[in-house]
Amino acid sequence: MNARSSTTWVIALLLLLGAASIALRIKYKPEPLTHPGESVWKLTYFASFHARKAGAELQMAYPETTRHSTVLESPTTPPELDVVPYRPIRAASRKDLTLRTKKAGQVDCRVEFKLHLSRRADWRPDSVDKPLTARDQSKYLDKGRGIEVGHPSVAETVNRLRDGNPKPQELVERLFEHCLRSIIPGGDAASNDGTEALVRGTGSTLGRARAFTALCRACKVPARLVTGFEIKLGNTFRPHTWVEVFIDGRWQSYDLENGFARELDYNFVPVRRDGVELIRAVNPLDTVDVAATDLVTRYTIEKLPAPPVATDPGTEGLLQIFDLRRLPVKLHEPIKVILILPLGALFTAFVRTIVGIRTFGTFTPTLLALAFVFNDLKSGICVFVVVLITGFISRTLLDRLKLLLVPRLGIVLTLVVMLMVLGVAVINHFHWNPHKGETVLLPMVILTNLVERFFVTSEEDNLSEAGRLMGTTMAMAFVIYLLLNFKNLGTLMFDFPELHFFTVIVLILMGRYTGYRVSELIRFRDLVQRDPPPQE
Repeated sequence: MNARSSTTWVIALLLLLGAASIALRIKYKPEPLTHPGESVWKLTYFASFHARKAGAELQMAYPETTRHSTVLESPTTPPELDVVPYRPIRAASRKDLTLRTKKAGQVDCRVEFKLHLSRRADWRPDSVDKPLTARDQSKYLDKGRGIEVGHPSVAETVNRLRDGNPKPQELVERLFEHCLRSIIPGGDAASNDGTEALVRGTGSTLGRARAFTALCRACKVPARLVTGFEIKLGNTFRPHTWVEVFIDGRWQSYDLENGFARELDYNFVPVRRDGVELIRAVNPLDTVDVAATDLVTRYTIEKLPAPPVATDPGTEGLLQIFDLRRLPVKLHEPIKVILILPLGALFTAFVRTIVGIRTFGTFTPTLLALAFVFNDLKSGICVFVVVLITGFISRTLLDRLKLLLVPRLGIVLTLVVMLMVLGVAVINHFHWNPHKGETVLLPMVILTNLVERFFVTSEEDNLSEAGRLMGTTMAMAFVIYLLLNFKNLGTLMFDFPELHFFTVIVLILMGRYTGYRVSELIRFRDLVQRDPPPQE
């Protein structure tokens, strides 16, 4: 069997696999299988505020995965807002969905989450809480808004309840019982301040939680507020705040409103830890971001029809393995970007094989585009240009030392790292980058190789040729960057990843191409044999 017939059979097989996979996915759209006692809910955030100019952001905290609850799929977002690409660097106490406005004016949006609740499931990724770092230990023992750890009333209460030198667990339970008995619920009109609630003997749900938190911290027991939802049907649905206390190496939950101690019921879903604000609107100004004061929020919950009940782990259960929507929500955006990467490779192959445009490295444009997806584009390009120019100058000076290749590349890498850190520091000092230091995610090794190749090309050919190659590399990186930010394309590949069977087919066909490149036809057009002039 020769190469041509082998190629034909491989393409036919890939076509069959791709078509069969798509047909099967369309015919059988996997739904989350449930067991008796499980339920599926739709949680909706509504937000309204006035954007002073385009680029204002809405930051919405994600519902978290617990032992008994999980988010089934990516949140449904409004088309008039852009979703800021997922950023891997996030504070552990807050996971945000960030939406950016396209124009100034009144902004009204709704975001939907699909939740799966179960009494028997255990969806939490790890069953053991991580030990507290020294920074977290200090944070959860210090005072905060409405939590006056050093107030005299807090100290007096703690000294009174410490009689008998109880162990931390017993002491926390004494504090909890004291707050249950001595601080009665005062409704929404009551104070949200923990100290006032403790002194007056009445407070709102938030005020009582802050009072209990202050007492725990005064006893040197780490404690934090947790804001989330109690998923249940009712006329009023709003965020609920409780307290988590770190004892014996794990976080224990205490809810003064419902009287739960150590552990909450299965239908409590945390959304933000160490805070009460679930939605925040930010209006960008020239140097700093100022939160909008006209933000209006509300929340609704709706019970969805029960999905099919799982009877046995048969074929349908196995098919759910291939449903990417069941992955944790925080993985959806990165996986969408990764699934578009083969299309970037396809574009690179087309440009190099068919068009005939050269670049620095085969996949350097794709890797650069991937880096810019997780960064602020403008500041990333600025740092890239500065590093490239300064690195080229440094490489010119190093050439006089006549060093070997590997040590020379190590020195250039070190200089690139130092320049990137300096660039980020300068950008943050002058408030040019609203996303702080995320530009350090630029691929340092790729930049190092770029500097080396740019220098070698400028020596072997000329500086003009090196500049031309750098220009084509950046142009291709920009096109691939636009591909990676194409939200609908990412969603399509996420829903039908088997479409990449066809990507492989196109790459195989281009790999078998032996004709002239477009650039060659243009370059050697003068050598093409022209028709002889007519004879007289």
